[in-house]
Amino acid sequence: MHHGAIAKLFGLLIVAVRLASDPSHVAALSSVLTLSWPIFALPAGIISDRRDRKWLMVWANVARAVAMALLALAATTEDLTIWTLYAIAFGLGASETLADTAGMAIVPAVVKRSRLD
Repeated sequence: MHHGAIAKLFGLLIVAVRLASDPSHVAALSSVLTLSWPIFALPAGIISDRRDRKWLMVWANVARAVAMALLALAATTEDLTIWTLYAIAFGLGASETLADTAGMAIVPAVVKRSRLD
């Protein structure tokens, strides 16, 4: 797990603690973020094998930026609920799965064969 993902996880969990007094909501949010890998790993692999991986990474990162902007918008307008946080976390997890899968699959196309060993 890279530093950005750790910061995102802790940031979302801190927001969840502020929004919901029930600890089960915090645990559910962590599960939503984690379950995106088993749910989307296979479809993300299929998509990254059939589409341009560079553009998949670009669009997945655009989706992540939009999700974070929606989070900021909901927080500033005071419309942020735990359910909104679940939806944003699900979108972030799904787009992260797609971006990371495409990123791993693009390595052989970018790195010389002699350096892959």
